[in-house]
Amino acid sequence: MYNIIRSVNYTLRRDILVLVTIFAMITLPVIVLFAGNDYSVHEMTGSLYFATMEDIYIVFLIAILILASKCCAADAADKTINYELMSGHRRASVYWSRIIVGFVWSVLIVSVCYMLPIGYMTLANGLGNSVAISDMVLRLSLIGLVTFRIAAFIMMIATILRSPGKSIALGYIMIMVVSMFSMFSEDSFEEGNWANYLSGLAKVLELANFKEVGEKIFDASLSGTIVVCTVVSSLVCITVYLVIGCVAFVRKDRD
Repeated sequence: MYNIIRSVNYTLRRDILVLVTIFAMITLPVIVLFAGNDYSVHEMTGSLYFATMEDIYIVFLIAILILASKCCAADAADKTINYELMSGHRRASVYWSRIIVGFVWSVLIVSVCYMLPIGYMTLANGLGNSVAISDMVLRLSLIGLVTFRIAAFIMMIATILRSPGKSIALGYIMIMVVSMFSMFSEDSFEEGNWANYLSGLAKVLELANFKEVGEKIFDASLSGTIVVCTVVSSLVCITVYLVIGCVAFVRKDRD
């Protein structure tokens, strides 16, 4: 597995689309935020940025689609994955190697890039007190877990379709359709709205949505029920997606 992981990593590091995607994750969130925000650069603290970054996640959703699909389907599309299979590697090892790399690129790197602007603003203007630090850490942790869920779903689609382009397109459509159903339900951003658990994106947008209780002060507290339900639903979905992907990959005789 180690050699497969190294091989997939080597390929990704030299993929132009992957490099462009990472560059976009680092730069676009700050540009988009200030282009449509009422706050000036000098008053934007780290916590205030976090409280107003709800719509920024769509940039990272596209990044997850690209990175997860590339990790699990790029080699299948051009048939080079057959070299690993013919060299004696078990199909399960080939699958899980790509899943590990996929989580590193589409979850770990994406999560770091998602939090970078908070660091930028904190270094420039301080953390501020727009959101309690404990609530910020909890919400960021839950957003990271839901990001795992979204990445696992995309990797399942990519494994089944064996095409990065098709998995990006189909994954995006499916996520958006389910998310729109969740968002158009009554009280879509109210805590505990059951429909938001159907979609990872809807859950992230709920977690990134805050109630303003004062001038540049937001309530980001979460109930224990919301935390437990988010964790359980995410872990269940991750497990189901990975098992389906593994079964689909192992049972296919040749790529």
